[in-house]
Amino acid sequence: RMREKLAGFYEAGILPVSKKGKKWINPLLLAATLVTTTLAGAILAGVNPIREPTLLYQGLPFSLSLMAILGAHELGHFLVARHRGVEVSWPYFIPAPPPPLTLWGTFGAFIKIKSALPDRRALLDIGIAGPLAGLALTIPAIVIGLHLSEVREALPSSDIPSISLGTSLLFSLLTHWVLGISSNSHHIILHPIAFAGWTGMFVTAINLLPVGQLDGGHIIYALFKKRHFLITRATFVSFFPLGILWHGWF
Repeated sequence: RMREKLAGFYEAGILPVSKKGKKWINPLLLAATLVTTTLAGAILAGVNPIREPTLLYQGLPFSLSLMAILGAHELGHFLVARHRGVEVSWPYFIPAPPPPLTLWGTFGAFIKIKSALPDRRALLDIGIAGPLAGLALTIPAIVIGLHLSEVREALPSSDIPSISLGTSLLFSLLTHWVLGISSNSHHIILHPIAFAGWTGMFVTAINLLPVGQLDGGHIIYALFKKRHFLITRATFVSFFPLGILWHGWF
């Protein structure tokens, strides 16, 4: 019934009908992001892409895992939006320079809403579907990747020529469950699949912040229409004292 009502609004000119975009842009960006994330994965694996171009395939485990997580996230938004009768674009993947300019070779992905939302419940469903779908692939990627990761005894940080990543409660629990160790007592050389899972968890966490046009911002607006402004501003302001408590937060 909602779809029929919205269709009537479009026909009557009450709601604007979006113009058809250039369909070649989405697959082009997808291909470009696949290339940049593969380059990033290869470089993180120690491959020199200029001197060793035949070894670039070593970046595929990271690239395909990360692209699958990002794709599942956007597909979650896409399918629920279509189910709700909301017109949306196919995902736009955003390529980025490989390391050392960026760590992952991508700035993520997004979809564009092209029609009006029928109600706030639809906004809630669409907003939360992406993080849940992405998390459904993120956790298996972390579990599989941890099984393939290398574990070393803890050494002074100066003796480890690698990037030290932060952790989270969920990642720590998965590490203890899969490896039976604590990340504080051992150094874990993450397999590319595990690093892609860590990245997916990191991106999802940021995306769920209740601010602006992030998924968290949409969810908060749907749940607390009259208070979302205060929640958003309070969240943003809280970033600064967090940065004082821990400099890495900035």
